[in-house]
Amino acid sequence: TPDELPTTGPAAAPAAEAAPAKGPWKVSPEVDDTFTTLHGFLSQELDFTPDEGEERRRAELLYELGHLEEVVFGDGGRARERYELAAGTDATFVPALRALGRHYRKERRWRQVVEVLDAELKTSSTEEQRAALAVQIGALLWHRLEDGEGAVASLEQAQQLSPRARRSLELLRLIYSRQHDWEPLFGVLGRLCNISADDGERARLTVELAELAEVRLGRPQEAEELYAHALELDPANQKAALALRRLYLHHERWQQL
Repeated sequence: TPDELPTTGPAAAPAAEAAPAKGPWKVSPEVDDTFTTLHGFLSQELDFTPDEGEERRRAELLYELGHLEEVVFGDGGRARERYELAAGTDATFVPALRALGRHYRKERRWRQVVEVLDAELKTSSTEEQRAALAVQIGALLWHRLEDGEGAVASLEQAQQLSPRARRSLELLRLIYSRQHDWEPLFGVLGRLCNISADDGERARLTVELAELAEVRLGRPQEAEELYAHALELDPANQKAALALRRLYLHHERWQQL
């Protein structure tokens, strides 16, 4: 479902972070005192850590304080404020970005989710990670923010980073189809066909290409060639066989029937 789309891939928060305890932990007074003391020590260190030159350490302390406030003391609002301060202090500190993304999703603040995913994308070290994050951004822009143009830009970015990634192509296919944007859809179907290793699937995609060429793009000769290629890929493909028969009858090409 669209709710689930943005929470997959390497940008998703670790398991412990994805499902924090709801409300304060039920702990003994001794343990509670320990957490309270730890919170005090962290707060004191934060007070003595300079704003300039120690940005990463300040971000770490803010994040640790927020995590305690959320998981142990059950103060999600205060925790989110800490995470926001941590991300503002060091925009490359991924744990704070992921914690913020989790809070924003719960609050259905989709634009802010996109912003933190984009910040994480800029810090990611591998093309695979950046591609997965770009797909998440594209899915949110399309499903949650109704921003087709932005979604396409993010998904095409994912394709540039990882050309064989199916998820970005499938989303582009959906968007171009819904928008009746036939020429880009033709290109996406061609790319899906190129990365498929299954002749049956390639035949089905080639039939879709042929139907687009014939019905939407006004290229009957190209459509005929694509139907024929689909039949070469899968001689049992009935749609390709029937379409070719129809075209041959229409053009009175009896020898090819």
